[in-house]
Amino acid sequence: MPLHPKLTPELHPDESPMSFCSRAAFLNGRSARDFCLDMGFTFQEIIDGVQRAQDSLARLCNIPEGTDLGTPIRRDGRTYWIGANKFTRATLSRQTLFVCPHCLADDISRSPNGPAAIYGRTRWLVSSLRTCAVHEASFVPACDDERPSRIHDFTMLVAPTGANLAQITRASSHRNCSPLEEYLIARLENRPGEGNWLDRFPAYAAARICEIVGAVSEFGVRFHSAELTPNAWWHAGGLGYEIVRAGPEGIGPFLCGLQSQSSGPQKAWAPRTMYGRLYEWLAHESEDSSYDPLRHLIREHAIDTLPLGPGEEIFGIPVETRKLHSLRSASEEYAVHPKRLRKILHEVGVIADDAMSLTDERIMFPASEGSQYIARASQSMSMAAVRDYLNIPRPIDRSLFEAGILVPWVRGGNETLHHHAFAKTDLDDLMQRLMKDALPNDQPVLQDIPAAARRANCSQVEIVRLILDRKLKTVRLLSEERGYLSLLVNVEEVKPHVRLEGHGGLSLRQVEREMHLSSAVVKGLLVHGHLPSQTAVNPINRCPQTIVKRTDLEQFMGDFSSLHTLSRETGIHHVRLNRLLREYKIRPAFPAQDVPATFFRRKDLQRISEALGL
Repeated sequence: MPLHPKLTPELHPDESPMSFCSRAAFLNGRSARDFCLDMGFTFQEIIDGVQRAQDSLARLCNIPEGTDLGTPIRRDGRTYWIGANKFTRATLSRQTLFVCPHCLADDISRSPNGPAAIYGRTRWLVSSLRTCAVHEASFVPACDDERPSRIHDFTMLVAPTGANLAQITRASSHRNCSPLEEYLIARLENRPGEGNWLDRFPAYAAARICEIVGAVSEFGVRFHSAELTPNAWWHAGGLGYEIVRAGPEGIGPFLCGLQSQSSGPQKAWAPRTMYGRLYEWLAHESEDSSYDPLRHLIREHAIDTLPLGPGEEIFGIPVETRKLHSLRSASEEYAVHPKRLRKILHEVGVIADDAMSLTDERIMFPASEGSQYIARASQSMSMAAVRDYLNIPRPIDRSLFEAGILVPWVRGGNETLHHHAFAKTDLDDLMQRLMKDALPNDQPVLQDIPAAARRANCSQVEIVRLILDRKLKTVRLLSEERGYLSLLVNVEEVKPHVRLEGHGGLSLRQVEREMHLSSAVVKGLLVHGHLPSQTAVNPINRCPQTIVKRTDLEQFMGDFSSLHTLSRETGIHHVRLNRLLREYKIRPAFPAQDVPATFFRRKDLQRISEALGL
């Protein structure tokens, strides 16, 4: 049977069903729970949005059939639906009743029903809404009653505030709704958004994300939730909304800012320590899958911007592929000393000049770009290590380096990198090429490269090149040795390849034979410049030697003649010939102290040529 109209309250469209039921109970002198039991249903059914109970209450209060009891609220397990928006119990204000004191005053001024005139706005139930959009005033707590029998009995809870309304009004501060509150109100009123990234989340999740992000931004990654006042959460929510609303475009720079503020040892660069309460909240304090889009965004951002790789987890999900390395992570993964790795990567251009002053944790580079260099760096050797690894005697290693056969993959000799870096793979490739056609030794006459170079009067570099160029038929391996010194070659095969091009001159021995002169005579002619000479490299032993050009020799023999040569040409004994030349007053061409032989200018002999029979 319907109640008398004087015992039924006026229904408001923004009122919660619990408030309407509580007001009806108050007018009938009962608590909400007792009133509902009297009427054949329970107050909990009204709270949970049980349609049967709400229909019964509507009939009692003369509400037209099909009319909602204010804003529809429906319970679904541990979640509640306010209209089309989902909330959890933790995101609704249940224990503490927050109200707008100006709204209370307006309600009292419009109706003589006293406390029953005050109705509970549905928005007051949403813990993330803390400002009245109508009066631009902050909500204040009306009561804090922990007794389960009084929870949601709105009128019974708010009735005592009439006596101290002025006091709680003074506690409310003037302010506008935060951007987050404006967004939530729009969702509660089913006003369409403008492609906001937060629209993909339930309303409660969108609100909580903004508050946590804003709190981290404003109060630091280690803030304590219990220490934040409602005003602090209001400010954090608005700040977080501006960050989150754009999605990756806003959250990405925010996360980068947290990373740039991080300091300390390498472990401080883990997502948990960098993102602090934001990470802990998503990883450990809430398993709600509604937050998964944010978890995915943070996870992808961390993998893209931090040196994370296989063996590490983000939100319990293993990292499968590394995208970034720090100098520290690369050093540990490849077992390379960070100082040497820093120098090598700087030389090859992976680490920029302006990054060299950063600590090992802060120097980062793409893993795909640096991996090839790091792998080489992990097996890099100095020249001293190369000698031992390839079994190359000193100083042949330097000769092979200068000849371009031993090639460092990073050249040193500068302020950053003092020593050359040789890659083990390059050294292995060189030895493989040298030993490609080599067979076990079966010829005792063969010699190793150093001995063969001495016998062939050539450098070891030349023999190495002959082997690499496949110009030697016989290359063997000595089983008792390893590496470079195990290579054996045939000296006789080497010699033709290393003989230098002839210098085109005559050796002193050849000059002696052609002129029929002794070494002392030839030496005198050369020393005093009578016979032109020059120094050239012997094509066989590569030693410098004195030579005479054939043209110079022929010119000399055309201009001068020794006494013995004239004796042979004329058939006159050299003693008689010498006396005859003195009689004709023909003097020797060179002083006796210079050349231990007698030479005459042929032009001086022309005037007595008939006498001599020339």
